[in-house]
Amino acid sequence: MSTTFDRNNFHKNTFCVFRATAIPRRKPDFVSRSGSRYWFSDEGVTRHSNHWGRAAKCKWRLVLSEVSSREKTGFAKWNDFMRDNEFERLYFISIQHGIANYFHKDSGDYRGELLRTASETAHEWRARGVALSRNQIFLP
Repeated sequence: MSTTFDRNNFHKNTFCVFRATAIPRRKPDFVSRSGSRYWFSDEGVTRHSNHWGRAAKCKWRLVLSEVSSREKTGFAKWNDFMRDNEFERLYFISIQHGIANYFHKDSGDYRGELLRTASETAHEWRARGVALSRNQIFLP
């Protein structure tokens, strides 16, 4: 069953890959207790934060440009969000350019790789990531 995500439910058990972007030039629509700032639009959400990976009950990754700052800003379309839980085999690991990363089976990148639960993926990813490059892996 497919879920449609929006500003009211995108933060509830989801996986998403955000793309680096500029901070919007307006007041945020929401600021979390941890200080992350959110701007909503009809197309998606912009998030500015100093923490990515596991965020509350979500797994959100940020694909960076050449920005060097502790806080990073990313944008994701509403249809980029995918359901997440701890018991289904939803994730696979792919190694591209010597960097191990994890993906959701509904991302469009899935080509029959071995699927794992979130905890199995985190364990395997750490093992592969440390073997490949200690400083290029962000833990899920």
